[in-house]
Amino acid sequence: MHIGEKIKRIRAFKRITQEELAAKTNVSRSMISHIERTGKVNHYTLVRILKTLNVTEKYINDFDGRHFANESDLNSDFNKSEIELLHQKLERFENENKMLKDLIKSQKKNIEMLERKRKK
Repeated sequence: MHIGEKIKRIRAFKRITQEELAAKTNVSRSMISHIERTGKVNHYTLVRILKTLNVTEKYINDFDGRHFANESDLNSDFNKSEIELLHQKLERFENENKMLKDLIKSQKKNIEMLERKRKK
């Protein structure tokens, strides 16, 4: 199994999308996809990805893909309840973000309507 497949499995286990990983590592989503498909990645990008995934080079090199040798290695900074709380907060933030986008869209329509009335 190449390094890209290992990254993909760990990313999926941690419930991180390609878009999120790309944003956190300052590369494009298509670059993450390319890495996961081909296993081709330069060392500096790999280091940023591993830091974002919170795993060491040794861990990913030893990872066989069949199982996670030690789940605590993958979540060393957080326990399961903390991770669940973070997922809940993220979901709330995403909902708030959607509501704010809807509000902006609504306000833009109101502005357009007022501008049309003003022109008449």
